[in-house]
Amino acid sequence: MLKIYGVIIVLLSFLNVWMLISMNNMQAKLLQSEKKVRMLEEKIEMLKSGKMVIPIEARSLVIGVSGNRFTLNGRPIFLLGISAFDAIGKMKDEDLDELRRLGFNLIRVWADWRENTIFNPDGSINFTKLNELKALVEACAKRRIVVDLALFDSSLTFGDDQAKRRKAAEILTRELLGFRNMIFDVMNEHDHSGATMTHEEVKEIRDIIKSIDPNRVVTVSSCEEHLITSKGELVEQNILEEVNVVKVDVLTPHLPRTEDWWNQTARRVQKIRGFLNSINKSLPIYLQEENRRGWGGFWPTKDQFLTALRQAYESGAAGWVFHTDAGFDLSSGSIFTFLDDVEKEVVKELRSVISDDL
Repeated sequence: MLKIYGVIIVLLSFLNVWMLISMNNMQAKLLQSEKKVRMLEEKIEMLKSGKMVIPIEARSLVIGVSGNRFTLNGRPIFLLGISAFDAIGKMKDEDLDELRRLGFNLIRVWADWRENTIFNPDGSINFTKLNELKALVEACAKRRIVVDLALFDSSLTFGDDQAKRRKAAEILTRELLGFRNMIFDVMNEHDHSGATMTHEEVKEIRDIIKSIDPNRVVTVSSCEEHLITSKGELVEQNILEEVNVVKVDVLTPHLPRTEDWWNQTARRVQKIRGFLNSINKSLPIYLQEENRRGWGGFWPTKDQFLTALRQAYESGAAGWVFHTDAGFDLSSGSIFTFLDDVEKEVVKELRSVISDDL
């Protein structure tokens, strides 16, 4: 009899544990369901209010990669860009019109720029801000402009949290599937001392993006000295890891900002290209963030900017971005308002350096 009672007690204990586990699982699923319902309700409200952007032109303007070059709708193209980090919800249509008139076909934007961020502290997405991003990308597509989006950065709203980065990357990739005029930069300067992402962590995010959107052009940028030093020495291991481990579609070095940076552009691009050729790898080299006026005591002249672009173009770089702090705060006006006198002259003449049809 005692044995029977013992068995019954064991069975009751097992049943109690099973019921507790089941209840916890049910609660977790209920919380997930409630969260999905809230997200859906938010999207429905945006759709009703006209804030939800349905891509049209953004589906038909497709940025891609072929060999060492970018392509736009299958045609090789050189990308001439400008830094507009604060553009989400703030970039004016008139500014996009003027940029296009001047020959620019790319703007570089951050998903998480200071207080202008599409992320919530828990790693979820602010759908109001996301739809402002979609509106911007759509407006760019109408003007044949590509958007280079930096997903993450070293001072991220939700901190140095890889789990939250995974979550955010998955949602963003799904939400932006229909917008084909976009490049994803997994992280601005992933080796930045503020919050470093290893190549393995970058690969994890890249793999999430590619599992959802295999045709998305994905890159990751790095600080000066990461791929090539100020002395012109290649950091071959880092190049190999970005190409073979991360498997970027585009190599995106932020080249060293030496005193002669502008006159070293061709030499640096050719050296990186030579190494890529030696390992039988063909992919674009994209100069996304060169020196700018006011940084570190540097005040590049108009001729220096033009020389840097010319050397990038003639040495086979696939794209070049005019880096300026004029796009760092667009709350109170046009990006052109914040260009200094030299920069205003530069943006007028950059197009003349490029013989390609932009």
